[in-house]
Parts: sequence; structure tokens; C-alpha cells
Amino acid sequence: MGGRISPIALCAIGLCVGLTALPASGADDTRGLEFGLLGGLTLPDEDLSGPELSDLEASLGGRVGWVFHRNIGVYGDVLFTRYDTRTFRGDADEWSARVGGDYLFNPDRSVRWFVTGGVGFSSIEFDSATDFTSAFATAGAGQRIWVSGRMRYRWELRVDHTLAEDGLIFDDRSEDITQARFLFGLSWGPGSSVKDDDDDGVPDPKDRCDGTPLRVMVDPFGCPVDTDRDGVFDGLDVCRGTPQGSKVDSDGCRPDTDGDGVPDVEDDCAATRGGAQVDERGCRMDTDGDDVDDGADMCPDTPTGVVVSASGCPLDSDGDGSYDGIDLCSDTPVGVEVDEIGCARDDDGDGVYDGIDRCPDTPAGETVGAQGCMLPSTRIDVGETVVLEGVAFELGSETLTLEAEKALANVVEALQQVPDVRVEVGGHTDNSGSETLNRWLSTRRAEAVRAYLIDLGVDRDRLEARGYGDRQPIADNETPEGRALNRRVELKRLD
Repeated sequence: MGGRISPIALCAIGLCVGLTALPASGADDTRGLEFGLLGGLTLPDEDLSGPELSDLEASLGGRVGWVFHRNIGVYGDVLFTRYDTRTFRGDADEWSARVGGDYLFNPDRSVRWFVTGGVGFSSIEFDSATDFTSAFATAGAGQRIWVSGRMRYRWELRVDHTLAEDGLIFDDRSEDITQARFLFGLSWGPGSSVKDDDDDGVPDPKDRCDGTPLRVMVDPFGCPVDTDRDGVFDGLDVCRGTPQGSKVDSDGCRPDTDGDGVPDVEDDCAATRGGAQVDERGCRMDTDGDDVDDGADMCPDTPTGVVVSASGCPLDSDGDGSYDGIDLCSDTPVGVEVDEIGCARDDDGDGVYDGIDRCPDTPAGETVGAQGCMLPSTRIDVGETVVLEGVAFELGSETLTLEAEKALANVVEALQQVPDVRVEVGGHTDNSGSETLNRWLSTRRAEAVRAYLIDLGVDRDRLEARGYGDRQPIADNETPEGRALNRRVELKRLD
């Protein structure tokens, strides 16, 4: 691209013009629609003018814009340029149209710099060559200068660059077109000026209260509104509707020293602890009367008289389900069932509390062990036997059932009452199966009982185990009932 004056030189000229412009008094914050005329100079791309030096070409056009914000505007313009190409193509006429936006600086000054950008469409018609069209992008900068009233003068330096190869081949090259333009013109807005120095929405000529703070609500004359007359303007007043005459802080709210939501002037309890729920007088609430404020009470329905923790929940020191404060037996053993006043129950009267009594229906007067079950009799002579009731095994094995383990716990207690007595644990079966199998199974079961008693603390030297198989029946093996009686374990006193 060539020419007697380069785009860089044009930029320097434009900047000098802008920097030397003296700002007028006042500010240019006019907004609205505006129309204007454009004129200026275009430095053509060498693809249009040829590789030799080219002259600046005159451009004329029109412009329409809309400034909708103190710093932002949009526009559209149309420009006509006649080129002396000095090539075989002949001279050319260009029509270009573009749309884009301006960003304006310094709304408080009459001379405002701006930057601009946009896109457009160009159509070039040659006298002796094929015409062509192309989209282009544009960017530039300039100044908008307030003249008077609704009149504005503007100049700008911009560069247009096509978005596709132009198809104009010269010296075997086909390149994009880039052109620099220096434009100037006058614009006029049909609407009234909306200059508003304090940005309160009321034009300065109608604004009776210049300098209104930002965000303050104003009346039609531009003066601040204070609906509740507390001295804090609407828009800044966080607590609108404050009763007239109330003392307020900088946010327009009545002071609340303890932060309980009740203003100091109405607060009868001005030192309420933080987080507490309060009534309309500002005093803490304790609905369940446990001396823990509702706001901090994790258990707000605690019964009256119950001792509570710092979080307001009932305490139960002995873990019996009866809360401290109403528990008349506060040292109940763990696992014991209690009545409504927290004391242990013993429904069968055997001295072992319900909940740990494994035999809760013991007949009155019977001797029981620590688990509440009757103890087997130990008043037997040497050589006599006693059947261990409740001692049974899993089918076809020597594994004790759970009920058998409970029964043997009582046998241990009975044996510990006569520490000098030695006993034999005898295993018996019915006549189902072979004699050899029955003998083997009865021996295994007797040994299992002996081992269990030893595990529970009985001296192993006091116990012997022997299996009798089906040789000593105590009932008829021909009936199911008889066979059940014959499957048993006995204790026999040895000395």
C-alpha cells in the first residue's frame, strides 16, 4: 500500500488536533438520537490505485447515532468515495455502509475522546473492470466536541479492512484492501438535551438540587426524598418506615445494641445474649423453662423439672431412660428396666431386676442365681444323679443351644456353693442310630458340657465326662416323648 501521506501520518495529525482543542466550560452528557453529515479524506489501498503513488480522495456521507448511556453510543453511516486508480481498470466509485459502537470518555467535559469499532459492507464499481463487493471491519478514535445546545462537532481517524481477498490481482498478488480515512462533521439531535451532572435522572435545567449523591431517590425536581423523615435519604435508607422522631444510624435504622432485632428504645432487656430468641419487648424466651434460651435450646420441649445440658437437652446419668431431675433412683445398673420414676422393676420378686433377669417368671420362693434363674439342687448323696433340665444340643451334634448355655450358667452357680464336691457329667441318647454312633455322640456331648463348665470357672479336677449312649433309658424309646426324655445330660455326685 502506498501514497504521499501514510495512515500513520494521518493518525499523528488527528491526535495533534484533538490534544490542542481547548475544552469549553460545562459538560457534555447529552443522550438521545442525533443526525449528521460527514466529509473527509481517504487514503486508498494500492490494489485500487496501483503500485504508484496515489492521492488522497475526498469522501462524503451521512451519519445517524444514538447515545443511550453517558459513555456508550451506537451508530450507522454511509460514505461515498471517487477513486482515480491510474490503472487499466479505470476510475472507481465506492459506496460503503457500516454500523458499530462508540465508547466516550470524560462525560464531565465538553471535549470528549472516544474509540470506535464496527463492521460494514463495501461495493466498488470500476469504469473498465469487474465490480466487486466485500464485508469489512473498522476501528478508530476521535473526539466529540460540544458546540452549543444540541449541536456537536466530531472528527475521527479510522481504518477499514476487508474480511476476504478482494480478487484484484496486480503483479500476481491478490490481497485484502486496507484504507485509512480522516472524517469530520456536524451532528444535531432533535430531542432535548438530557444533561444531568449528578446522574439522578432529572435534567440539569429542571434540577433544583444539584450534586445529589448517587443511588439517592429524588422527586420530580431532582431533590432527595426522605419518606420517613429520619434524615437518611430514600435509596440509602435500609430501614424505610422508621417512626417519625426516632434516632437512627447512618443506614437509617434505629440502633439495636444487643442485636436481638428489637430497637434500643423498645428493648426492656438491652443486654440479651447473642443468638437468643426474644419477645416483642426484647427479652429472651425460654418456652420449656429449662433456663436455656430458645435460640440455643436444641431440645425445646424438655419436661418441667428435668436437668439439662448446656444445649438444653435432658441428662440421664444412669442411662435408664428416666431423666435426671425426675429420676428417684439415679444409680440404676445398666440394662435394668425401670418404672416411671426411674427405679428398677422386679416383677417376679426374685431379687434380680427386670432387664437382666433371664428367667422373669420364676415362681415365688425359689432360689435363683445372678441371672434370675432357679439353681439345680446340690443336695444329693454320693452316687445319686440329677438331670440337667434345659441342656440340649443342635441336631446330630455336640453343639450346645443358646437355652442350654443359660441353664449351664445356673449349674455353675450351684457347683460353686459346694466347692469340695466332684461330679460326673453323663451323656445319654435315645436308641436312634447304631450303638457305636450313640456311644460316640453321648461322649462328645458330655465332654462339651464339661468344657463349657470349665470355661465358666469350675475347677477341671472336679469334673469328669462319660458317654453312656442308649444303654440307660429312663423312658420308652418307642414314643417320641420317651425318646426326648432319654436324650439328656446328668450330673452324678462322685464324693
